[in-house]
Amino acid sequence: MEARQLSISEFLNQVKTRFIIPVYQRNYDWQIKNCNQLFEDIKKLADNNKNTHFLGSIVYVSGNEIEMIDLREFIIIDGQQRITTLSLFLKALVDCSDDNDLKEEIEESYLINKRLDEKNKLKLKPIKRDNEVFEKLLKNNLEKNNEKSNIFKNYLFFKEKIQEFNNNKLIYKAFQKLFIVYIALNRHDD
Repeated sequence: MEARQLSISEFLNQVKTRFIIPVYQRNYDWQIKNCNQLFEDIKKLADNNKNTHFLGSIVYVSGNEIEMIDLREFIIIDGQQRITTLSLFLKALVDCSDDNDLKEEIEESYLINKRLDEKNKLKLKPIKRDNEVFEKLLKNNLEKNNEKSNIFKNYLFFKEKIQEFNNNKLIYKAFQKLFIVYIALNRHDD
């Protein structure tokens, strides 16, 4: 087992990495109130120029017996709600921004594995029901029937809040000040 403090930005920004939510995990169920609390924490970081904010812990185990050269898989044991919510926040930030450099940086750092095949393109792989909506969202292919999904509702919530805040670079810099403690479990020993 290894435990370490790290910014969520550094954790999610790993190249050729997939964060997989295993089938035994619950569905994504964060509500607007949870997202609002996260957004308020990010907003405080932006408004007050506070240095950091502790987001919680993320526990994972490597999904690969031997790390593949092309892809590292992290199976998320604890922290899927936060990772999924932050991915929705980042997607909303991309969609609210007019700055192409910022959009490209966020997409390529946190949302997609640009140089991998279509199957492994998205960095986050939620459980099946959530994954269908998440994939459509990231491919800008949402449909009316997705409106009941928490993924869809929370994405729209973040879009609205980011537009109200009206300073995408500042809110992005605030996101980069969020810290976690990650706990990497050893597949065989832990």
